[in-house]
Amino acid sequence: MQPKGGALKGVIVLVALLLVGWFLMNWLLGSFSGGAVKNAVENAIEQATGKNADVNIGEDGSFSVTTEEGTASFGTELSTDWPNDVPTYPGAEVTYSAVGNNLADGGLGGYATFTTSDSAQKVIDFYNSEMAANRWTVKASVNIASSMNVTFEKDGLAMNVTATGVDGMTSITIGFGK
Repeated sequence: MQPKGGALKGVIVLVALLLVGWFLMNWLLGSFSGGAVKNAVENAIEQATGKNADVNIGEDGSFSVTTEEGTASFGTELSTDWPNDVPTYPGAEVTYSAVGNNLADGGLGGYATFTTSDSAQKVIDFYNSEMAANRWTVKASVNIASSMNVTFEKDGLAMNVTATGVDGMTSITIGFGK
């Protein structure tokens, strides 16, 4: 299922602005107080979009941005907006998470990265089993060298899992959207 054209453009703009804000915030935190960073990011988003933005910065470096169109959250823990239907790999450590929603059309999207000492094959086997048990359909599967990728779909929600093993560690990236 393809996202609606206008909604997709809005989500892309919002995610791009938020990523720039996140990198900017991390760079600026060493030089400015959290309040200055919050105001600078809010002003940048408001100038770019012409809409009000509310930025919340956590002490752990996480942050969220809320506009009248939706909310996007970034950090090293999964957002409360992470869909219950998108499982995380047991015991894996979250290294980054981003989730955004679009209130206009109910769209939701995001991704997270994790690390584990389990093999890429074990990770993909887990997702193939878990997703089948929850009635997700495999749409594509690709294995290239040490990287394995599977795309699933259920009820208009698409989910992509990539597991890449290097030097005894596996990086897992999960992306989802509807």
